[in-house]
Amino acid sequence: MMRDPQSPFYIKPRLSWELMTWGWRFCRAANAVHVARSAPLLRDLHLASLAAYERLAAECGNTFGLTKRGLLMLCKTPEALEHEAQLAEQAKRWAFPRKSWTARRRRRRSRTWRWRSPAPSSSPATAT
Repeated sequence: MMRDPQSPFYIKPRLSWELMTWGWRFCRAANAVHVARSAPLLRDLHLASLAAYERLAAECGNTFGLTKRGLLMLCKTPEALEHEAQLAEQAKRWAFPRKSWTARRRRRRSRTWRWRSPAPSSSPATAT
């Protein structure tokens, strides 16, 4: 992602002490312990931001079209589905609002959805 020039997270490679220092610190912080320690703060920031947008929408008649559609994760492989199920469990531990769907529920809902081809072949792990 960071090496893809089309990515919003792209970092142009260059010889820079600051960039190398940042990269080293980023790699050291990219671990499960840091994620677990940061999750409550990130959850609180997310929920506070959502509440602020909802207040703003209420105050100005929602002229900017705020809608709450959530996030739906669809998986093409059983491995991806398992990964998303693990993320849903983490979300549950950190008290993030989330729902897990069964394949049956996804099939019922998918009748009203328009898929870009090819249609996903397995059920979603999470919908929030």
